[in-house]
Order: sequence, then structure tokens, then C-alpha cells
Amino acid sequence: MDFNGCIGTSKVTVGSKSSSLAIQSIDIIAAGCQTADGVVVINAIGQGTLKYSLNGTDFQESNTFGN
Repeated sequence: MDFNGCIGTSKVTVGSKSSSLAIQSIDIIAAGCQTADGVVVINAIGQGTLKYSLNGTDFQESNTFGN
């Protein structure tokens, strides 16, 4: 819960059993309860080019998500 009383949950899938992927941190800049101005930055390390997705379908090379 943030200082505005907002609560959010997310399901996260990371790599596969043979993956060397490691998430170092997930930084969240919270939006207001009724606004869409938040930002999520995923800091991860692994072999090769890492790609990120919020919905498991649309992937991007940027580790930053925002509205």
C-alpha cells in the first residue's frame, strides 16, 4: 500500500529453468490512484539481449514502462 492508500498486485514470470537471468531490482514510481503517470523500471542481468513485456506478448528492449 502506498501513501495514498492505493494497492496494486502483479504476477511476474522470469526466464526459464535453464536461464541465467537475475532481476536485481524493480523500481516503481507510483502514480496517483486515478492517474496513469506511474513508471516501472526493471533492472536485470543475463546473457544476450534482454527483452521486457508487461503482458507476455508485446516485448521491448527498454527496461522502462510508463504511461
